[in-house]
Amino acid sequence: MSVTPRRYEIQEVLGRGGFGTVYRARVTSSGGFTRDVALKVLNREVQANVELASRLRDEARMLGMLRHRAIVKADGLVLLDDRWTVVMELVEGLDLRRVLEHTTVPPGAAFEIVAEVANALHVAHHTRNAAGEPLGLLHRDIKPSNILVTEHGAVKIVDFGGARGNFANREAKTRDTAYGSPGYVAPERLDLDERPAGDVFSLGMVFLELVGRVSGRDTQLKPSRHRRRIEQATQQARARGVPRDALNLVERMLAWAPEDRPTARDVERTARALRASSDDPWLAEWADATLPGIARPPPDRNHDFSADVLLESGDHLTDAGQGAHSTITTFYDSQPFSVQLEGPQPKARARGNRSAMESRGVPVDPSAPTLLREPSPARGRGVLGPAIAVFLLVFCGGLLALAAWVSAQ
Repeated sequence: MSVTPRRYEIQEVLGRGGFGTVYRARVTSSGGFTRDVALKVLNREVQANVELASRLRDEARMLGMLRHRAIVKADGLVLLDDRWTVVMELVEGLDLRRVLEHTTVPPGAAFEIVAEVANALHVAHHTRNAAGEPLGLLHRDIKPSNILVTEHGAVKIVDFGGARGNFANREAKTRDTAYGSPGYVAPERLDLDERPAGDVFSLGMVFLELVGRVSGRDTQLKPSRHRRRIEQATQQARARGVPRDALNLVERMLAWAPEDRPTARDVERTARALRASSDDPWLAEWADATLPGIARPPPDRNHDFSADVLLESGDHLTDAGQGAHSTITTFYDSQPFSVQLEGPQPKARARGNRSAMESRGVPVDPSAPTLLREPSPARGRGVLGPAIAVFLLVFCGGLLALAAWVSAQ
């Protein structure tokens, strides 16, 4: 029995990034069944990058294993126009970055958002894979732009492209990689210390931004500077009337040492208790009254597919694309950074933080910012050493020749 391939009508661009683009599309399957979906596709200029293609396929696999109301659902991994595409549920909502640019979020609603995200992080980490082992999923890029809220008050975490988990057919094998976004990444992640506490830290920065209107800045690499930064931020939040109990939770989530932070489950429990004692409107009521008034950007209908209507080539969860390892390009600002390390690395210096991150990376994309590397002593002598040796050899040879000439006279 032949199966009619599904038909995708590209409608508009929902978001563009350095590596991929998310589209709204209308899919029609057998029997005329039609629905709107979101398509996540690698950009053409990077689709040949083995590491990025592997991560995209791994993202689809991980999302396929997760079942949670606050985690965007994946419906499949297909080839459209010969490009790997993740088919996902379409979330009609606004990301918190856009929300914060236009309005404030009441503390009560913020408590609900934080509790829901914390619950999703807990479930993602403890969901079992096909072998019955904990998936151990870490999102690694929790920030306002990756958390959506709908007009009905539903919360959704998106963009698992940098996530890490344990499952049998995982393709991306990079391990010496620091991943996150400046201002939200936990300090230990810059030293490749990956644990659930890193996601709790990132959520703590989002929490502080929601209740205190304090935007994240570059991660501090010294405990003393980190403490001063958090103290200043919480003082500003306290001046805005944020409850002391809420700030206590924020401070614990942003503790320098990962072991001093609460678990995601503890965060959820405390945030729900804070919500219960708050007189603020519920998240659903606030979202219903507020979000429709926030202007959406005009539709972006420009795409780089070969046609407006595409047929899928079938579901493909194969080994295609595996091969030589590729370094991931580094991006800043709204883009997460991902730095591939080469061999033993010196500790990043706390010299402006972003430069400290840059010192650990190798760029592969000329459009990315220039990255600086801490030179090793051997590398620093790579050119000068041989030059000195040649000079000494020539000099000594000249002296011997001169001595021989003098003795002959």
